Amino acid sequence: IIKRVAVPELSMSLVLAEDKAAVWRHMRTWGWISALVAALLIVLAEVALRYRALKRRSLASLMAEAVLREEFLPHYQAIIDIESGRIAGCEVLIRWRQGDGVLVPPSQFIETLESSGHIIGATQTLIETSLHDLAPVWADDEHFFASVNVVPEHLETGKLEHYLAELQARRPFPASWLAFEVTERLPIRDLEGTAAMIGRLREAGYCFELDDVGNGYGGFSYLQRMGFEIIKLDKMFVDTIGSDDIKLSLVPAIVAFARDAGLEIIAEGVERPDQVAYLRKLGVRLM
Repeated sequence: IIKRVAVPELSMSLVLAEDKAAVWRHMRTWGWISALVAALLIVLAEVALRYRALKRRSLASLMAEAVLREEFLPHYQAIIDIESGRIAGCEVLIRWRQGDGVLVPPSQFIETLESSGHIIGATQTLIETSLHDLAPVWADDEHFFASVNVVPEHLETGKLEHYLAELQARRPFPASWLAFEVTERLPIRDLEGTAAMIGRLREAGYCFELDDVGNGYGGFSYLQRMGFEIIKLDKMFVDTIGSDDIKLSLVPAIVAFARDAGLEIIAEGVERPDQVAYLRKLGVRLM
């Protein structure tokens, strides 16, 4: 193959010559290289997937041991009565303090804790630790309540109901001390069975709350079918107070719906005086 290439800047031309067979050899060589690179990328992707799966399994194994060693601990976040300023209750948040004292951020373990099923044992530890820690508070205020997060597995399998019956047999306590917070973040598939179980536990004196209202799977259908007594106004809505965010228009509607349905509201993530004033004007009592 002979090609003449002009080079005006140099007032000359170059003659490039290459054997045709050599061109085909180069093409075959680059073809093999491309194939090898593609195969290598596939192998690396497979290794990465296997590594992530192994990491999840390793984390789940660590969590199983952590449950046995009771490394999952409660962190209490106050629930304030807007009118009186008193602490009406608290939300029991989960924290993981490993045996060496290292505190693992919830964002690094919550998803695996739930998907592995170890959330059941961890929640039981939180409940029993809370009953011990908060006993002096209940001695002074019998209306104080502790809100504990539960997931669909607690409800759909009946594990929560069975555990509470066993716990009451071991160490009786007023059921009104505990509220159970169900998130919309995970779907409840057996709505009928879950609603029946919630009804039985409510008759026993326990309270149920719906978290993430308007920001999850169930929406208001959960409220209509499952007998919640409290809804939590998500921080996403509270953050719009004092702004021109279109979501702000939903806040009065959610509050009005709760009032008409006879539900209590807890506003989450309240940080500023103007938010408190706005919520008080709407009739929201807890934050």
